[in-house]
Parts: sequence; C-alpha cells; structure tokens
Amino acid sequence: MARISSRWVYSVQPPTYISCCYNRAMQNNETPGKKSLGQHWLYDEASLLAMCDAAELQDSDVVLEIGPGLGTLTELLVEGASKVIAVEFDEQLARELPRRVKAGNLEIVSQ
Repeated sequence: MARISSRWVYSVQPPTYISCCYNRAMQNNETPGKKSLGQHWLYDEASLLAMCDAAELQDSDVVLEIGPGLGTLTELLVEGASKVIAVEFDEQLARELPRRVKAGNLEIVSQ
C-alpha cells in the first residue's frame, strides 16, 4: 500500500511481496537487491501509478528521486516532470539506468 504525507510518497510492501520481487528479478536475469544497501525492487504497477498520481506532477516540476534502482518509478516520473534527478549510490545500477530509462530530462547522480 502507498502512504502519502503532503507531497512525499513512499510505499510499504508486505514480506511476501518482497520475495515475489526477488523471484521476478531472478527470472528476468536482474541482480537481486543488495541487502547492505537496503535495496528492494518495486514492480507493482498499481503502486507505481499510485505514487505518481499522489505526487500530482506538473510539467514544470523537478523531481529528486533517491535510489532509482532498476528505474521502474523513474520511467513514470520522466513522463510527468520537466526534469528528474536520480541519485543512485550503487555504481552498477547508476551505469545501467540510462539504458533502462531513455529520457532527455533524466540526470543521474552517483559517487
């Protein structure tokens, strides 16, 4: 379920959902999330759309996304905002993000 506080939106998923995401990542030959970085992949389209709807993005908005991971939310954010700044700590994911999300209004920041 998604919880909303002002314009900040975050998602809380039950443990069974997390194991489902792990299984899907393995089936798609994607790297499972690193526990040391607290990584969990979000695939649930209803949750992703609910977060974007709750953010009430406008064409003039600049979005700061912390931990874009595989880019599932990023793909939706770049469609609704003038610019998305994605900050990714994981160097491998930061290198892969431009391949996953092809958008001229995406800026990726990593170490």
